Amino acid sequence: MVKLFRQTRQQLAAENKPEQYLRYAVGEVVLVVIGILIALQASDWSETRKEQAVHKKDIAGLISNMETDLFLMDWINSQDSVKLEKINHILTKINDGTEFSDSSQLKYYSEILEFYDGPLQRTVSEDMKSSGRLNFSNQIPCGQKF
Repeated sequence: MVKLFRQTRQQLAAENKPEQYLRYAVGEVVLVVIGILIALQASDWSETRKEQAVHKKDIAGLISNMETDLFLMDWINSQDSVKLEKINHILTKINDGTEFSDSSQLKYYSEILEFYDGPLQRTVSEDMKSSGRLNFSNQIPCGQKF
């Protein structure tokens, strides 16, 4: 194809036909511009596709972190229910005037005062924040699918 264009250009230049040569040159410039525009569009499409893949990965990671946090909070809630039962047991013994040994009191109080202060899962959100992907100015409109 390049050989054909080169031969045509050389032939028009050799025949000294400036009007036809100028038309040919403009056509060649238009073809180059169209090629560049197509390449830019393909590059933009590829970049958009990569960004959407990163967004999907981030969303999946956030969902996973939230599920882990929810499991942890459910476990903490169940532990709080057990502590509430122990507190009620202590109050019942105190109200009834039942003998409650110091070792039993110490055991109950220490179990009641234990609490889990574990960290919530923030790995994905911290990664998004540090990399600059946590940007609210380019949000995907509601209802738009990936």
